[in-house]
Amino acid sequence: TGDAKNDFATILPRWSETLLLNMADQTLIAGVPTKIDITASEFSNIAGMQFGLEMTDGMILDIEAGSLAIGEENFNITADGRLLMSWNAQTLVSVPADEVLFSVIVMSSANGSVGDLLQLNNQSLLSEAYAGDAVDRLQIELEPTSAQPAIFENTLFVHEPNPFSENTTIRFSLEQAGDASLRFYDL
Repeated sequence: TGDAKNDFATILPRWSETLLLNMADQTLIAGVPTKIDITASEFSNIAGMQFGLEMTDGMILDIEAGSLAIGEENFNITADGRLLMSWNAQTLVSVPADEVLFSVIVMSSANGSVGDLLQLNNQSLLSEAYAGDAVDRLQIELEPTSAQPAIFENTLFVHEPNPFSENTTIRFSLEQAGDASLRFYDL
């Protein structure tokens, strides 16, 4: 159900409730890959969700599963660095408050806060969740929460292009500044 605009060419969805996704409003540093945890204070009896996510200045590099069983079949990162995600479960899923649902790895091209640079994009995919046995539609909103210190870890990102070509970029992030070495094997 929804509301039609003037010529009935555009239908605006009608939601009864909202699923609020939270992200720590940490500082992003240009050119440094950063992991952003996505949580929810109330993720109860959810059957699925879909949304688009984009950065104002930068790109989304990867997504990591948390409490939700998210695999490569659930998301697509476009060539311009936008995330399109569609996830559903066979049974209703409830996750304790503030437990990490999934994480998004981003690289900003400008210094700034997550809240200023990362937002939902409803142009390519309507942001909504599905809850309960009756499959109620919920609007998804993304809200920054107070900043927490960034947790850095050793991370090797997927090389681009994949498979390797004459010129390939391999990005990585280290927990602490230091030397790193990569070894390649021809299997």
